[in-house]
This record gives sequence, structure tokens and C-alpha cells, in this order.
Amino acid sequence: MSHLVKPIDASDKAPLQISEVLKNLRNAHEYLAKLGIETLQKTHDISTAHNWGSAIKRISIIFPDGERPELISISHNKHLLIEVINQCATMERLIDALEWAHKSLPDYHLLRCHPTTSSQKSGSSAIPDNDIFLIQPSSGRLALLEVSDVANSNNDSNQKEFKDLKSLGIRLANIKDYPKNQSPFVNRLFMVVSTEFGERIQKRSAYYTKNQPYFRYNDPIQHGNTYIFEITER
Repeated sequence: MSHLVKPIDASDKAPLQISEVLKNLRNAHEYLAKLGIETLQKTHDISTAHNWGSAIKRISIIFPDGERPELISISHNKHLLIEVINQCATMERLIDALEWAHKSLPDYHLLRCHPTTSSQKSGSSAIPDNDIFLIQPSSGRLALLEVSDVANSNNDSNQKEFKDLKSLGIRLANIKDYPKNQSPFVNRLFMVVSTEFGERIQKRSAYYTKNQPYFRYNDPIQHGNTYIFEITER
């Protein structure tokens, strides 16, 4: 099954303007959010608490006939509401991150963007498979961003933070076979997270200082409801 929201891939010879990508992402998000709101409004028909959770979990958005935004796949006639909610939340972080990058990294262009979850990435390209992949054409320097919407600030049961750090190429304390003479910090590296998880990272500064000797989180930038941390060498 194809992605509901298509990945964005560009050639390194013709990277995309961030403003162009933002426009397409906003259009796709608005389309999905509108359908999601309409579908949620119909859930009042579920009148019994006995099977409320299992019923809500199985509700799907039905996509109407007609034209769709450029990034929305035409191969989907319906999609589970709960999955669309999760994808919209991730897209909201992506949009916040790209709005910030458009202003703060004005000489960077976009090579790749994953509007859906990281688990749906493909390895079909030589370009590193990060959620957002930017390039500065004049120097060739890269900016890599990993995006998540972990809502529980007290628990990262899926170890999403450390998976994303590894995806950025960062060495963690428990990695014994890290390649010698490799430094990911030739690139600019960012973690893009929810407000709740951003506050968690800040509260754990003593943990990182003591237990993670190879990197540091810099003070976050807050854009909308999103925290953006640049990661540098300790």
C-alpha cells in the first residue's frame, strides 16, 4: 500500500525551495484535518460505552471523489481515523520545523521530507533517510532533522529519542562498534519534538552530561508548539 501522504524526494542537482514544500504540506494537512473533523463529528452515533473504544479505533475516513492535494495519494479510498490523526500530528511538527528553517536557514533547500512516520521510510535512495533533509547548495553542507510527536513526557517506552539520535548518525554511549574517525557533526543536526518531550529533554540535562559523552542538546528554539534542538559535539 502506498503512503497516504507521499514522501517528497528531490535530486541533489535540483533541490526544492522550502516555501514550495511548505505550501504542499499545508494543503495536504488542511485536507486531512477537515475530513478528520467531519468524521469525528459523526462518532456521536456510537451510543454505548460497552464497545466505545473498539468502535472508535476502527472508524475510517472515507475520501470523497474529486481532486486531491498534490501530496495525497489517489490510491486510498479510506484510511483509519486514528492513523490520520497521528499523521496530522507529525505533519504539524514538520510544518513548524520547515517554517523555522525557511527563516533561520534561508540558504538551505530541501532534498527529502517524510510527512508520515519514520517507520514508513524507504531505503531506496543514496540520500540519508531522515525526516527532513536539507542542503546548502553553495557549500554542500547538510542539515538533517528527525521529527516526532511523542506526547508522554514521562516515558519514552519505544526509545524513540535514541532511535532518532542514531538515525542522525550520533554516537550513543552504549554503541561499541561506532566507526572510527566518523563525525556526524560535519552536518547540522536537529531533533524536532513536542513541547512535552522538549521539556523532558531539558529536565534531563544532568543525565546527558553524565551518561552521553559524545553529544549535547543546545538550548531549544520554540516555534509554535514545537521544540527544535540543535545537537552538537560535547
